[in-house]
Amino acid sequence: MHGLQAGKLVRYLVPDGAHLDKGQPYAEMEVMKMYVTLMAPEKGCIKHIRPEGSVLETGEVLSHTVDLDETLGHHTQSSLHVV
Repeated sequence: MHGLQAGKLVRYLVPDGAHLDKGQPYAEMEVMKMYVTLMAPEKGCIKHIRPEGSVLETGEVLSHTVDLDETLGHHTQSSLHVV
């Protein structure tokens, strides 16, 4: 999950551990005095890494998603960065 640029993580829109669908809003960032909604690029369960109110630079990890593939019996993990 990517932000447009460095800014402040205002709030998460879903609780830690929640399931996300691809394209679902999951957080809001303040960038240059504007609020930007971040959307999930893939489905999975979210694990928050940075607390609300954090000032994030480009490339920093906001959270991780874990996609449980029940058919194969394993999971994949992705990091969500500010871009």
